[in-house]
Amino acid sequence: MFNQESLQFIQVDSFEAWRDAARQLLHHRVNPAAVHFESKDDRRPSLLDAGDNLKDRNISNRSDSKPSFRVPKELVDLFKMVAQHRDPNRWQRMYRTLWRLANENPHLLQIDSDEDILTLRRMESSVRRDAHKMKAFVRFRKTIIDSEEHYVAFHRPDHLIVPLIASFFAARFSSMNWTILTPDQSVSWDQKSLQFGPGVQANQMVEKDELEAIWLTYYRSIFNPARIKWNAMVKEMPVRHWPT
Repeated sequence: MFNQESLQFIQVDSFEAWRDAARQLLHHRVNPAAVHFESKDDRRPSLLDAGDNLKDRNISNRSDSKPSFRVPKELVDLFKMVAQHRDPNRWQRMYRTLWRLANENPHLLQIDSDEDILTLRRMESSVRRDAHKMKAFVRFRKTIIDSEEHYVAFHRPDHLIVPLIASFFAARFSSMNWTILTPDQSVSWDQKSLQFGPGVQANQMVEKDELEAIWLTYYRSIFNPARIKWNAMVKEMPVRHWPT
């Protein structure tokens, strides 16, 4: 059976993987102090992944292995957003909050001054803000791939938001073949489905092309140095995003 005396290492790579592991841990009343979550994107020495870890400890994955309480939808939505945050400790904080809600205070979500709740909401806000910036900042460049037009963009998000934001671009640019590259992950759309791949560095980007020339022509036609508000521009578009 599950050994609650030794520290359990669990490695996850998505909200779904964390949710499955947390459900089983909570069902077996495993205190947060007895488990340590690691993210696969941390590039640290390999630990046991969530599936093997739970299997090795004879924790059932049957549908009847559920917590004895219903997780509020508000908390699920909060966790889904926080899961995209870059903080490697996010999984640990999420499980600790879930444990406290189930075993200490069912009204924990209503305590805005609580350290865990306050931190989670700040992380959620940061992810939402980053997603908003990505929607606004991504600019595609046209390339020709196998005699077909393909649009490519490079972006440096603050968090791991590519899976979160991909559907927005698929809906917005549904009639285009495009790829968005980031250092963490890439996503492509072929007008039918989304395909995710590894990230790339900026020096692997395509060269400037005619689409950028058209964009520069348009930009110059409306650009007026006397009207620019530098403080506002830096606030809305951080300097690190200017090159892309």
